[in-house]
Amino acid sequence: MAAAASRPMGPRCRRSPRRSAVIRGSGSPGSSRTRGTRITRAARLSLGSTPTLTHVDHFDGIEEVRAGNYVFFDVAQATIGSCTREDTVLSVLAAVVHRDQSAGRLVVDAGGIALSKDRGAVDLEPATGYGELLDLEGRDLGLRLDSLSQEHGVVTAVDPAARAMVASLPVGSRVRIRVNHSCLTAAQHGAYVVHDGVCVVDRWVNHRGW
Repeated sequence: MAAAASRPMGPRCRRSPRRSAVIRGSGSPGSSRTRGTRITRAARLSLGSTPTLTHVDHFDGIEEVRAGNYVFFDVAQATIGSCTREDTVLSVLAAVVHRDQSAGRLVVDAGGIALSKDRGAVDLEPATGYGELLDLEGRDLGLRLDSLSQEHGVVTAVDPAARAMVASLPVGSRVRIRVNHSCLTAAQHGAYVVHDGVCVVDRWVNHRGW
């Protein structure tokens, strides 16, 4: 799992002259107000987004790329073809807190606050749910969160394979949830637990605030 760190803002009101300097203009502060003069701004060639970054061949002449969740990817990006599910690296650790085998129902202790309620690319995949369950090694369990409350997520298994998987996860089992929208999920947490397989190797503090 990887983490993205935000750079803190510089001194207040300091701006790059490339971004915002008015070189000369009619009616601008300090101008001579000469008729016919034009306001000219220095330009920065900038583009987005994560899908763009994954599909273009080069960035010749481009000075900035705004790829919001390229560092993590997520289920939404996998659904639209920016990556595969194996490319996604952000997940939320959760525990099974309730199981009803007769109903094929599983409840985990991660809800809207831990995951966000973004359903991702629902127009392309209506059954996307609110996140996909993995084991601690990152293997897909074939289960999705069908509903969320503030603090809990619910799986309702219908087909035999999914119901068998629910039966294999007793209360107390730990699972990872592959998230629909990594940007919103990452903003909910104060730190990233960085791991290699099931071994925790580091902890990175998330720079928060807007």
